[in-house]
Amino acid sequence: MLGVLVLGALLASGATGLRGSIEGRIRIAEGPELGVDLLNVTLGLVGDGWRTTTRTQFTDRGFTYFGVADERKFGSMHVRTLVVFNPDDSAFSYLSSLAQFALESVRFANYAYIGRTPSAAYDQLTARWSIGGVSWRGTIRSGLCPVAFRTASLDAAWQSPSCDLAFDAQVAFAAETGFEHFRLTGRRSGVPMLTTEAFQTDLSLEIRWGIDEKRIIPDLRVRTLRSTTCFTPFFRLRWSADPFSISAVEMYGWAIEFSTENGAEILLATSLDPAANREITDYEEYFERWRVRWPLSSCGDRSGRIEVSLYFDAESNGLFQWGRTTAAVELPIGRAVTLRWGGTFQSVSPRWALTAGWELSF
Repeated sequence: MLGVLVLGALLASGATGLRGSIEGRIRIAEGPELGVDLLNVTLGLVGDGWRTTTRTQFTDRGFTYFGVADERKFGSMHVRTLVVFNPDDSAFSYLSSLAQFALESVRFANYAYIGRTPSAAYDQLTARWSIGGVSWRGTIRSGLCPVAFRTASLDAAWQSPSCDLAFDAQVAFAAETGFEHFRLTGRRSGVPMLTTEAFQTDLSLEIRWGIDEKRIIPDLRVRTLRSTTCFTPFFRLRWSADPFSISAVEMYGWAIEFSTENGAEILLATSLDPAANREITDYEEYFERWRVRWPLSSCGDRSGRIEVSLYFDAESNGLFQWGRTTAAVELPIGRAVTLRWGGTFQSVSPRWALTAGWELSF
């Protein structure tokens, strides 16, 4: 109802087009459990230099989200504002605003967030500029209640004229700790002695140096005309304060990814440290992930996909320590309709769940 009232008022103000989408999902799981667990309704009006959109969301917990987003252009300035309400008590949840503009050769973006809790409100200013072939980005975040410095970071990126060598770096600070971290990444395309007419070898090296982590992550990628193979080991540095030196280098995981020219992908990732499971497999409880993904041809100019992932749990008593299998299918039909199917099977309850969904755009 709120969305209809908002759009009705805007329609009377001279909108030139109506855009929107309806997304839904039905879920059946062990229990038995059957019902609509997701329904998103997005409606938007487009005018000359502006767009206003409302999004309403229902889940298996009821009416869970209502938001109004407004985008405006004022000359070279672009402003986007989002207001979100809590449907449970019809109260204000949060407001965010992003303003983007340029002064001479410097581009600015100012993001402000105001929520129910005054201490959570903040303002973040980002500036981007280039000097001597180096691209820079500076970010400062400050609290609004009270007004106080919170975090700051400075990024720099450089690429050789031939595009075969690149570096980027970031240094970050915080009010509570002072120095937070330093990150340096170097990339070399077409490594000499490892590149021929049949294949190309690319190498990247990322160094993370922070208060809580000191890591080295190399990435070796071999590309041919038809496929790409990438090997990424993850290393952690153990630091000794007396004497001030590196006392050990530990490998805490690795990943191998293979992809073909038609979009098919295979990923094998293993974590050797339970504390790093989420970083490598996306889940804290699983130490290994196997994923297969391949595209699907469909009607129109959009392609679909099939994805199957297997996860392994060190504490599982299943075959090969199997813990979970997920499967997803996405099939676009024309430009307006997308169908989705999914399934989850795991060693703990609920042991299985199936979903069927759709999205209609107009």
